[in-house]
Amino acid sequence: MIWFDWVRSFLHGLAAPPGQICVACGNRGALSTTLSGLCPRCVSSIPWIRSIRCNRCGRAIGCPDCARAENLRRSFEMNRSAVRYDPLMREWLAVYKYRGKERMAPLLGTMLGTAYRALQREMTLSPHMIWQAQVVTFVPVSRERHIERGFNQAERLAEVLCHEVRIPVIPMLMRTQHTEKQSYKSRKERVESMRNIFAVHEDAPIYMKKVLMNLPPADEHRPIHLILVDDVYTTGSTLEACSQAIKRWGEVRGIHFKIYTLTWARS
Repeated sequence: MIWFDWVRSFLHGLAAPPGQICVACGNRGALSTTLSGLCPRCVSSIPWIRSIRCNRCGRAIGCPDCARAENLRRSFEMNRSAVRYDPLMREWLAVYKYRGKERMAPLLGTMLGTAYRALQREMTLSPHMIWQAQVVTFVPVSRERHIERGFNQAERLAEVLCHEVRIPVIPMLMRTQHTEKQSYKSRKERVESMRNIFAVHEDAPIYMKKVLMNLPPADEHRPIHLILVDDVYTTGSTLEACSQAIKRWGEVRGIHFKIYTLTWARS
């Protein structure tokens, strides 16, 4: 019986199409050598953001949001994103975020890494002193949303990113109340719904103490460069609310944060 099962499995393997399965489209074949888990066709379809029109939000086209008076003094320095949020990227995120395909997290996190390295090149002024963030955190989800999805998509992306670039990731923030999905709201409703719903995590002093202890003596009195991760930048209201909470917390404790937001996609 064991021999028969082995033969049947062997014959099935001969009949199946060769190659591995693409994590995005599900087709079987040779996978790309540039992005793990993707077939060459899917890799060629990615709408990377190669050039930036808005230095503040990282958009590849003109940005009316950043020109608004209320956005001229945002709490974060700038945002950078890996891709444009086109219909294909919207589908990829929906599969990952809403349909529970968590095995896409390594792919999307690796893509996010390209945005971090682009930011790193942009911020590096001398080849002898490569710019590097000291810590990474992420936008939290409510308890209800976490139960619904089973995971926090921004947290998973941050974990993959930090494994690649070797920066510590800490849960700096918590959400104090549950809100409806932002994708269904207008710009004004997004801004209003984000007011005072984020707070700094109760264990943040413990996490930050470890980060500060690992800084070189020369950096002790310099700003902490913090990366704040989310999946999509739309109006920036969520990232602004998170940044405000972190900076207020830091000011009380004499810690000056420079916050750089990093998102997988820019809508």
